[in-house]
Amino acid sequence: MSETAIVVTVLEAERIVGRWRRKLTENGANGMPAHVTLISPFSDTAEMTAERIDEARTVVAEFDAFDCRFSGIAHFESKPRLLYLQPQPDHVFRALIEALSKRFPEHPPYGGVHPDVIPHLTAAESDDHDRLRAVERELEALLPIEARLTEAVLMELQEVGWRRHSAVPLNA
Repeated sequence: MSETAIVVTVLEAERIVGRWRRKLTENGANGMPAHVTLISPFSDTAEMTAERIDEARTVVAEFDAFDCRFSGIAHFESKPRLLYLQPQPDHVFRALIEALSKRFPEHPPYGGVHPDVIPHLTAAESDDHDRLRAVERELEALLPIEARLTEAVLMELQEVGWRRHSAVPLNA
């Protein structure tokens, strides 16, 4: 049994933030690509039946594929401090999160810890302010990132790290 998550991977961002994610985030170090989280944690793998995956696909398929731009950088003042890229538009991510949360109320985003979920693509986490500022300066020079998003992905945390379990396509 292991943890799962439903995310929208962003290959175009992985090329730019991937090395920072692998160095400065736990899930990046464990193989999770650059992404915007929709639901995490999701069902334990023991509950991951074909029917449950089809339910997630049905919800996500109600949304059209879309173009997204990551041009802003912001921080969450958490411990450790989190540096992230802001997706535009973010309303599509918010609507996906809301629809999945309604369909799977037993799996609120981030375990229900945050009352307002802010769609974001984590670039780095650290308590070292200077290090985060250096990452931010580097990323500012490489933005914006343009992406065509066509699917969500069900990811599974295995002993060897995060792995793609199933595609959850947006409506083409």
